[in-house]
Amino acid sequence: MQDPLEKLKIKRRELDKIDKEILDLLRRRFEVIKEITETKRSLGMPVYDKEREEEVLTTRGIWGLERGIPLEFTEKVFRMILDESKKVQLHSPERVYVGIYGYGGMAEQLVKVFSRAGHRVVVTGRNLEKAKDLAKRYKVEWGRPEEVAKEVEWLILAVPPEALKDLVSELAPLMRSGALISDISSVKKHVVEEILEVLPEYIEYVSLHPLFGPEVEPLGETVVVVPAKSYDYWPRLVENILVSMGFDVITTTPDEHDRAMAVTQVLHHFALVSLDEAAEKLSKEYGVDYMRYATRSFKNTLQTMRRLKELSSVIDEIQRNNEYAAHAREEFLRTAAALDEKWRER
Repeated sequence: MQDPLEKLKIKRRELDKIDKEILDLLRRRFEVIKEITETKRSLGMPVYDKEREEEVLTTRGIWGLERGIPLEFTEKVFRMILDESKKVQLHSPERVYVGIYGYGGMAEQLVKVFSRAGHRVVVTGRNLEKAKDLAKRYKVEWGRPEEVAKEVEWLILAVPPEALKDLVSELAPLMRSGALISDISSVKKHVVEEILEVLPEYIEYVSLHPLFGPEVEPLGETVVVVPAKSYDYWPRLVENILVSMGFDVITTTPDEHDRAMAVTQVLHHFALVSLDEAAEKLSKEYGVDYMRYATRSFKNTLQTMRRLKELSSVIDEIQRNNEYAAHAREEFLRTAAALDEKWRER
């Protein structure tokens, strides 16, 4: 009879061999991806092809099931592979000199995606040490705000909305004629109006709203583009650059943006913050630890609620400054009251 320990060693060596084969196949896959990227570049095609990605996930899921591999596992593995593949494909049709003002989570996301797509990136901000630290992490430039404003083609202000007007007043006059300035605020109408009040005639302005947080891999996520003051050149270039970096782009107006956000952000945040506070109050009133009874669905919701607590200032901004927020909350409460009345009927 074979010694069990010896059999274990043999099987582990077999696993080592299989793992090397998996890594060799992944390397070959990325080599093919690079070849596909060159073809895409010659055709002017974007990195992200949503239909192709869905096709890959569907077919690989079926292939996995045919081989006795759970669908959820196969999808998780191939999502990781597809995300890495998109990174390999990153390229830009035209590279620009981009200044990122800020050093928080979203500023870091912007530095990461622009630098890995081959753009020249410089980080700046009031706190030069923080700007320098962020720049060093991604091997990009850093500099004083005044110097950066004079040099860059595109300045993105990744700061809270209440700081934007003063910052634009300070830096925009230093920028070159025809240069572009952008913000990344979650509310557009009043922000755009404030910036336009102080923006020099010779500076163009395209407002952005990345519809993702600083903690996610942004490839495949959506960025809203709001051309506020610009000729055709910059809006077209901004959209081409973002699409080439793997983003889905929506171009809209400040008013339409805020109406859409009243549904997707105001309602969402209002419902989850209300749920969180009500759950805590009822837990104490009923004398139960509701976490012990949480379903998987509720646990997923709890994770989102915890994340929202970390973004309380952003939520306040959206709820207070979106002019459609109060109406959206009223509709939510009317709908909730109607459902309550329906379920009270016997």
